[in-house]
Amino acid sequence: MKGMIIPACGGNVVTKPLGDEVASQINPKDLAVYDCRFVLDYYRLTADKRLMFGGGANYSGRESRDIRAELRPGIEKTFPA
Repeated sequence: MKGMIIPACGGNVVTKPLGDEVASQINPKDLAVYDCRFVLDYYRLTADKRLMFGGGANYSGRESRDIRAELRPGIEKTFPA
């Protein structure tokens, strides 16, 4: 496996509980969703109606200093409201 394994770091953030109305607006079928870009983003609702959003992968092996700041633009682009 030498030369075939690379480090990959990503992160997840969650919102405060959104409530049934907002949760059903952003994900009416309660699915896990991801895009197909090389550095993908993904999201789903938690059992208590929080939005869990992940992504921000890097392949340097270093952990993020501020994953919230890194993921916020993706969340705002996906959910502008």
